[in-house]
Amino acid sequence: MKIYFLIAEYPELYDDGSITLAEGLREMGIEFYANRNYWKINNNGDYLFNFHNALDKNEFDVIILSDAWTQFIHHKTFKHYKGELPKWLFSSTRSYKTVYIDKMDGYKTFGYSEEARKFDYVLRCQKNKKTFNPNNIHPWALGYQDRILHERLNIPIEEKKLEIAVNFYFTHQFSHQTRAFAEKKILNKFKSIPINRFKNKKEEPQNAFSAMMWHQTLEKHNPGYYHNIERTLINAAFCGDMIAGLPNDPSIYLIGGNKAKLKKKQYEVLSFLLGKQKRIIQWDSWRFWETLILGSVPMHVDLEKYGVELPVMPNNWEHYIGIDLDHIKRDVERILDDPESIYKIAGKGKFWAEQNYSPLASAKRLLNLLST
Repeated sequence: MKIYFLIAEYPELYDDGSITLAEGLREMGIEFYANRNYWKINNNGDYLFNFHNALDKNEFDVIILSDAWTQFIHHKTFKHYKGELPKWLFSSTRSYKTVYIDKMDGYKTFGYSEEARKFDYVLRCQKNKKTFNPNNIHPWALGYQDRILHERLNIPIEEKKLEIAVNFYFTHQFSHQTRAFAEKKILNKFKSIPINRFKNKKEEPQNAFSAMMWHQTLEKHNPGYYHNIERTLINAAFCGDMIAGLPNDPSIYLIGGNKAKLKKKQYEVLSFLLGKQKRIIQWDSWRFWETLILGSVPMHVDLEKYGVELPVMPNNWEHYIGIDLDHIKRDVERILDDPESIYKIAGKGKFWAEQNYSPLASAKRLLNLLST
């Protein structure tokens, strides 16, 4: 197996989807290259992705690119960069398979476009099984990167503080509907459990490795942030937007304007009358996976109930806490009445994430998918 990655050349790129997968491939000893050197793994000038001119693309078995190639948003200016797919990618003489990693927020991403139907596999983070999904779309997940493991304090689970960490706007100030709802209707009900609203400074770490990752992740890698999550038993990981059960294609819920509002209302009423369950879109975030691997418990909505589809689903109240929005009082009281059980969830969730969503697990999953 020989794999080729296409890494975009936008300024200050952070191609997290490709990085996670490549870390796992490296661990497996799978040979892979890229169109440029990218992602320093140490301060000695070594890269995760190494340049190969790939004059003959058919010498590779697989070509992979992520949504960072087709669309990239600058982390400070929020300027949008868009790239075209190479004309040779879908050559009629190709012998390689093509993979597109789609982790973008929203519903009508590039992965749902007509052009993306040419890919053999679209790996879709944020997938919801209760919406329309083309045949070449497969459930995927952000998972976690190896850099997080370097920052762990390895605090024993029993020594974690019985608190709920809330830090929704660490990387940006845009509010998700589900987060706003959680603030108003869920978090304020935990009267006997302290809410830890920690705020870490966005400043370059002093450790050389941490500083390198801080720069490469566009200031997202923050040891102090990880340490606060690790010290705290529960982390509020709410993310995404709740939408009505109809229509099957939920694009209408991402459109503004009075006509769109009227249509949304009509679908909401119809969904209610027909007993259609609500769904959650753009639900995924790094916070969920980072919390798991740091041995704490992410609190989100009930993923299974609201249609989330992952390659391997976590079990609610075993690997994470998923609030049923129809029974908020019941679920909050369950936590308040038996906080000791939450410590058990922390241990099981960490083990589950290591087994199913490490870079190695993701790489193995891709290779299994490619063999089908």
